[in-house]
Amino acid sequence: MKRFFHYTVLVLAAILSTASMCEDEDENNDQDNKALETTLGRGSWKVTYFFDKADETNDFEGYSFLFNEDNVAIATKNALSVQGSWDTEHSSDGNTKLYLDFGTNGSLEELNEDWLVIEATSARISLEHESGGNGDTATLTLERK
Repeated sequence: MKRFFHYTVLVLAAILSTASMCEDEDENNDQDNKALETTLGRGSWKVTYFFDKADETNDFEGYSFLFNEDNVAIATKNALSVQGSWDTEHSSDGNTKLYLDFGTNGSLEELNEDWLVIEATSARISLEHESGGNGDTATLTLERK
């Protein structure tokens, strides 16, 4: 009977420990997403590098990007203003992703992806996306204006 009691206590301890680790992991994931959302929401951004089989950075010359709290993204260039959407997610593989969608608006359509966050600082966000399953990787870098 003592052996059964000890075994039961060990199993319960393992379950509680695992649940606690999952809660900590979820909390860290939420903090990562919140930090990225806060960073994006501060000021305007510009594309300083975009590569998808070739350097296409010039396609975004003059654009300014705002990421509002309500997940509305606005790209502005001269008198043109395009509204899109953005969101973040901490994926099951432990990575943070940034989702962008500007619809079918010329070069902005190239940004419509689920971007893996490689680096995020208050002044620079580096992103990657594996394109089409053939191993090609698109790279996007945003910097604060």
